[in-house]
Amino acid sequence: MPHHVLIVDDDRQIARLTSTWMKASGYRTRVAHDGESGLEMARADPPDLVLLDIRMPGADGFEVFARMKQTPTLEKTRVVFVSANAHESARTQAAEAGASGFISKPYEPKELLGMVRRVLGQAAA
Repeated sequence: MPHHVLIVDDDRQIARLTSTWMKASGYRTRVAHDGESGLEMARADPPDLVLLDIRMPGADGFEVFARMKQTPTLEKTRVVFVSANAHESARTQAAEAGASGFISKPYEPKELLGMVRRVLGQAAA
């Protein structure tokens, strides 16, 4: 059974493109365009990994991650933050929150897939 990756990003074009890359590499994906929808999807069908944008309207990525950690079925879910905010403070905050990784936008498919494989403990294909 393929790994399930939830993509939470308010930029619909980036979310769609990321989902396409992930599916082409054999992952099962779902896409949410805001934090609340992402939380609902994660609760309904817990993913193996969440690719989580930081800056979104409503609940930002850090708030979504904090709420995931308070949900028993999601508390151990791996999260990789993806953000155009590549400042060291955002990376530090992500690491301190317990994120599995951080990727700066824009990113290349190879970079993203490499991070996903590392986080999920898979050998490169």
